[in-house]
Amino acid sequence: MNCLSVYECFSLLSNGRRRLVVSDLTDGSSEASVDVVSESLAKAEQGPESGHVPPKLVDDVRVSLYHVHLPKLDDADVVRFDADRSRLSRGPNFDVLFPYLRFASEHEARSHLSAAD
Repeated sequence: MNCLSVYECFSLLSNGRRRLVVSDLTDGSSEASVDVVSESLAKAEQGPESGHVPPKLVDDVRVSLYHVHLPKLDDADVVRFDADRSRLSRGPNFDVLFPYLRFASEHEARSHLSAAD
């Protein structure tokens, strides 16, 4: 395990899908199925008012997680990604990234409130 720099933390959190993956592991269990996380992210991207999530969107999210986002988070030791079992869990740097996620989430919420005024 290597310590993450501030730059690395913000770089990892620069993508909404990666923020949601970390958030899902923060809010719920310390381990999750990639399928469940993919469904959760697709619902979040679809919007709260939509009841139906197209299967193609879930598949697109799953593919991007497998090939882009989970490997990046795994390389940074933020999550442990087991592609063979389709499972992910908190990695040793998870707690290092969490304060930056909280900051980014608070900033994003304030930005949405400001835009609504």
